[in-house]
Amino acid sequence: MSPLSQPFPGLVLFSLANSTSRGNSTIQDTLSGPPPQTAAQRWAGLSIGAKIAVGVSVGAVALALIGLSTLCCIRQRRAGRQERAMADASFEKDTAEMMAYRSQRSKGSGHEF
Repeated sequence: MSPLSQPFPGLVLFSLANSTSRGNSTIQDTLSGPPPQTAAQRWAGLSIGAKIAVGVSVGAVALALIGLSTLCCIRQRRAGRQERAMADASFEKDTAEMMAYRSQRSKGSGHEF
């Protein structure tokens, strides 16, 4: 193909459809090797110290989550208690206003219909 017959001058076309090359592929080794270990097999392969470290770590994370959730519950209860106190005070104020209005109406305020 001459440079003048190419659609884009300076573009070099390569054909890779039928070419193969030797490289560093490890897929054959991976496919023909032993199957991967299960979790139980990997656990059995750990040393006693590693198993203890895993157990302690899991326990520490569990305690941290329990402590965090307890802290959140305590804070929510305190906020709820304060909200309840404000609602009770508002209710008492409204009740006192209603009682004062009733007593004023029962005495007669001079506006009789």
